[in-house]
Amino acid sequence: MDTMMCGGIEKSLLSLLNVLDNSSADITLLLNEDKGLFMKLIPEWVNVHKIAYSKNISDEKRLGRKQLLKKNIRNLRIFHSLKQYLSLRKENRKQEDDRLIHRYRRYHNEIIDDNILSSHYDLAVAYANIEQMILVSDKINATRKIAFFHTELDGLTKDINRYCEILSKFDTLYCVSEDLTLSLKNRLPDFNDRIKHFPHIFNTGMMKEWSEKFEAEWKGNGFKLLSVGRVQHQKGFDLIPDIAHNLRKSNINFQWLIIGDGPMIKDISKRLTELNVHDCVTFCGIKENPYPYFASCDIYVQPSRYEGYCLTVAEARVFARPIIATRFDGANEQLEGGICGKIVDCDIDQLSIAIKELVDNPNLRAQYSNALIRQKINDTSGADIFMEEVKKSIHP
Repeated sequence: MDTMMCGGIEKSLLSLLNVLDNSSADITLLLNEDKGLFMKLIPEWVNVHKIAYSKNISDEKRLGRKQLLKKNIRNLRIFHSLKQYLSLRKENRKQEDDRLIHRYRRYHNEIIDDNILSSHYDLAVAYANIEQMILVSDKINATRKIAFFHTELDGLTKDINRYCEILSKFDTLYCVSEDLTLSLKNRLPDFNDRIKHFPHIFNTGMMKEWSEKFEAEWKGNGFKLLSVGRVQHQKGFDLIPDIAHNLRKSNINFQWLIIGDGPMIKDISKRLTELNVHDCVTFCGIKENPYPYFASCDIYVQPSRYEGYCLTVAEARVFARPIIATRFDGANEQLEGGICGKIVDCDIDQLSIAIKELVDNPNLRAQYSNALIRQKINDTSGADIFMEEVKKSIHP
């Protein structure tokens, strides 16, 4: 993992760790940075290890390549500046995926932690992203290797076929949604026998217990809209100011809370002010426990441009909240093709119309909620699948 910041992938990892039998596995969690709100939620029996890189790579990962180059030039580190400039120029000439592969392999060649490189593991898991797949493929010594895909392929890579050499080192490739599983099989027909679906692990009892720990704070008495996730381009939260503007023009009284942090907050806040809807859309920051908000919202809105499964939609399902989601991988699966919620294009007008329709139609809201109540959401079968991988690594 990169970090244990508050995100869906990190939360899904915690769900997996918390249902595993710690007497059956000795787990080491490798992190690029040992930081994040979820660090304290890692079970005590898990060995947490921060990957140590050379100072040059650590500085580059922290500052970025261009900023590090400027710093070296200011400090008159001529040799380092020239070496870095030539490396940057060489990388920039490559196709985007080849550029990433080259960069990550350069990072991993400067890992200075002998414990990681010399240890042997029964099972190595690349859980979060491409960088970790490359690390596990190239550098980790293990009897068996598996990788997870959490994100829609078009958002993860320009051309997944560029990674075939890397993926060939893995025994199983797990996808967190059925749509993503089908998509990966279509893109990589030679890997079909390795590609499998891994169901998300849900502890609905814990979620509902946490939802009662405090009362969510909402302003005013209008419709309570909720969106949760990292405030970045993928999540589509930059569409919210214009959607809110359309709702206000339709004389809808509402309060929209956005739980999460990210690089686009400043730009979105500026747009909210420009459209004079800053009083009805509020950024709440990261919440360690967002479940009181899930439990009390009137409508949950997920305007993502792409996803693999989208854990926050699943969390809204646990509380049977009426859901509006865009057409990302996993939306159709979770909302049963529109039976359990409304699925629209990632478009300002379509999202505005969908919200207005649900606000104006209490029977439709009740229909979606009742359909979600009938769904089976409490699922821990992923733990059995994971432990089966452990057994295969011990008895290949």
